[in-house]
Amino acid sequence: GLPPRFAGATLLALGNGSPDLGSTVNAILLWNEKEADDFAAATQGWTMSLGDLIGGGMFVGTIVCGLLVNQCSGIQCRVAFLRDVSMYALSVGYVWHVLESKRVTQADAWGLLGIYA
Repeated sequence: GLPPRFAGATLLALGNGSPDLGSTVNAILLWNEKEADDFAAATQGWTMSLGDLIGGGMFVGTIVCGLLVNQCSGIQCRVAFLRDVSMYALSVGYVWHVLESKRVTQADAWGLLGIYA
């Protein structure tokens, strides 16, 4: 079976990500419903979803990470920490690039999946 520490980490990630997923899906559905009626109101949906995801990422990356480093008296595994920070920076840069182009291509989607894997 699955070791308890992996099961706990999986449930923790599911519980932590559920509100972000719910609000993002809600915002995108709101955007699709109002798109035909009022473009100004429709843009509020995707901006809310983007703001939610960026805000959640910034909260975890600053507050949660800072509190953990403070409680653990420093970084115990520097290589893993640098790996995670580097991948996070690469992901943010890639998403920034996609947003600047103002369209998401199939190559962009595959690139994001490649970063995730």
